[in-house]
Amino acid sequence: MNNIAIIGCTKDKKSYKCEAIELYQKSTLFQKELKYSKKIIKADDIYILSAKHHLIHSSDIIEPYDITLNGKPKSERVEWANVSWKQMSDKFDPNNDKLFLLCGKNYYEFIEPELIKNNYLYEIPLKGKGGLGKQLQWLDQHSL
Repeated sequence: MNNIAIIGCTKDKKSYKCEAIELYQKSTLFQKELKYSKKIIKADDIYILSAKHHLIHSSDIIEPYDITLNGKPKSERVEWANVSWKQMSDKFDPNNDKLFLLCGKNYYEFIEPELIKNNYLYEIPLKGKGGLGKQLQWLDQHSL
């Protein structure tokens, strides 16, 4: 079974074109989610759910952008999730991959029902952990 970390994109980004894993490291939340992915999940691979690019591999080269799902109407979030889910279902195998979604509700809320319906093993470690401050604290406590 492969452990696949899927981290949500963040508002804070580097100001230059680079690998996705580097682009988002300006964000403390992303840094802590990445640490959790490597240390606790022991991820075999890391992907990012991007508001602009949907599902991208951490090594994909991308430019900075200023798009978020936060504040978008439900219809746009559903459309985004449908594209992202199609990419995920093409890339991951429910029999061989366990998915760990480290992202906000706007990013997983319409994908999670598909994971359930398609019998994926998955976890959403930050689900129900509260706002940003509580999530950062939880990640600190669980990534020792």
